[in-house]
Amino acid sequence: MKATEDILGMLHGQLAQAMVEKLKSGEFTSGDMNAIRQFLKDNSISCDPAMNEDMQDIIAHLPVSGDELDGMVLGEQDMYGTQ
Repeated sequence: MKATEDILGMLHGQLAQAMVEKLKSGEFTSGDMNAIRQFLKDNSISCDPAMNEDMQDIIAHLPVSGDELDGMVLGEQDMYGTQ
């Protein structure tokens, strides 16, 4: 028997909520972060780093020089580096 759309929607929502709670707790692993990244990617969630303050803060704290960042085209790629 196939799961109904309502059940799948509920599971999707519960998974998203569990991920939010994990982040809020501050007790997450790199594996948790990868699962969250994949969940966002699978749901076509992306952002323009040039228009997002949180992404700008992350970029500002990357351990790379400005010269290395010059090769990146911010604003033309989503958060996964794809266009």
